[in-house]
Amino acid sequence: MTQSVFEKISIILVTLLALHMLVYGIFQGLAGRGDLYRLLDRVQSSAGVEVDYLMLGDSHGQQIKERFQSQDVRMMNLSVNGSNYVHHYYTLKKAYEEGIRAETVILPVDPNSFADYKVRFFANSDYFWINILDYDALQDEEIEGYNFERKYLQGRYLPYAFDSSTWLLFARNLFPHVAPDQDDSSPGFRNERQYYNNVLFKDYFYRTMDLARDNGSRIILVAFPASDDYFAAHAGLDGHYEQLWHDIRYGGYNPPLMDLRRLYKDDQGIFKDGHHVRNDQQQRITEDFTDALLRLDQNREAVRLSNLDD
Repeated sequence: MTQSVFEKISIILVTLLALHMLVYGIFQGLAGRGDLYRLLDRVQSSAGVEVDYLMLGDSHGQQIKERFQSQDVRMMNLSVNGSNYVHHYYTLKKAYEEGIRAETVILPVDPNSFADYKVRFFANSDYFWINILDYDALQDEEIEGYNFERKYLQGRYLPYAFDSSTWLLFARNLFPHVAPDQDDSSPGFRNERQYYNNVLFKDYFYRTMDLARDNGSRIILVAFPASDDYFAAHAGLDGHYEQLWHDIRYGGYNPPLMDLRRLYKDDQGIFKDGHHVRNDQQQRITEDFTDALLRLDQNREAVRLSNLDD
């Protein structure tokens, strides 16, 4: 009787283990084909690489495609959709640890980068981020709603049960019209966001600049294009930009600024939503971004924050 119970328990455990391994393998296959793991693979395989520019950012930075850039520009774009300044800091740290050398680090600087709503992007992709973020340090930050010790274990051992982003991305690729991207310039988004108010992100922004400087890299800040409708829908946004740039200067930093907010003021049709260009316009924004970057590099002093009007 005892042996029979033991056999049943053994069969259940073996079945569960086999199911775990099967689902884990499927999940690994899906995650390995995603942008996050392509980025990690690139960083880890680029030891000793020297680049003119290393760019960090979120979906705005992802619009800049290296394949469309001039061969004279050596850029590594490590932008990750939805990432915040904690992600940027540790991504840059990982790049330096892997031996990547960058003459200049490009950082996004707009009020969205410092908004509370970006905390929610800690919720997913632990399977990827445990390779880059310091989960022990983040646990000490006591970020409300997130236990990073638990998240590390989830990402390490049961990612398929807790990482909805990979499954969602897979579903969107299969059914792209089921959950289309929402337009942040629409009236429904006007009061959703708070800008430039997260102390943790501000801290990591300055840490990121210090990290770049300590590793011999220069810094360029960039504000990405947005539509007139977007600025109209988010009243006071320009004021948040000015306050942000004033605070950076007051904090003793004086990097050049590439202000592209109204780059397409005469061509509003280029946008697919309030602050992203259409997919078929990514070559154009890449070329325009690169031209602006090279012009800025020829005259850095004129566009430093200290030379801008308050």
